[in-house]
Amino acid sequence: MGGSEGWRGSGWVKAREKVLKRDKFRSTVSGFNAEQGQGLQVDHIHPFRLGGSNRMSNLRVTDRFSNPKTDFMAGAGEKKPQRDRRW
Repeated sequence: MGGSEGWRGSGWVKAREKVLKRDKFRSTVSGFNAEQGQGLQVDHIHPFRLGGSNRMSNLRVTDRFSNPKTDFMAGAGEKKPQRDRRW
């Protein structure tokens, strides 16, 4: 499970571990756990790139299939990008 301090800000690695433990290593979106091989990820509810924080209340565990589906949630302040039809 990846995660670096880099662009996610200081304290990311510790916050990530705390969230995984809090959510019992289970996706809060799909209910999958690590043993089911879904690749758990820690997700920012309000995206970090849009000013979301690394506070526990803004983080949750998702899996690699559910995380992309939650990226453009209502209230995130961002529209889903349009497909580039030139290619």
